[in-house]
Amino acid sequence: MRGKKAAATILCLTALAGFFVPAARSQRMSKDDRASVLVMLENVSKDIRKYYYDPQLHGVDWEAEVAAAKSRSRMRLLPASR
Repeated sequence: MRGKKAAATILCLTALAGFFVPAARSQRMSKDDRASVLVMLENVSKDIRKYYYDPQLHGVDWEAEVAAAKSRSRMRLLPASR
C-alpha cells in the first residue's frame, strides 16, 4: 500500500510541476486555474509530509518551498531557475 501511495504522490508532483514549467510564451492563469493549483499544491504537500520516506526531506525546507510555490502561483510568475 505504501508503494502505491508513493507512486500516486510522485504522479501528482509530476502533474503539478507542469503548472510551473516555463512556456514558450507567458500565459496568465485564470482565477479558477490558480485556485486549482493551490489546492493540488496543498494536497501534495500534506502527502509529502506524511508519506515521504525521509522525515528530514534530505535537508529541504519543505515549508519554505511550498510557500514559494504558493507565492509564485499568486503572482503568476514562473519559478526561478536553479
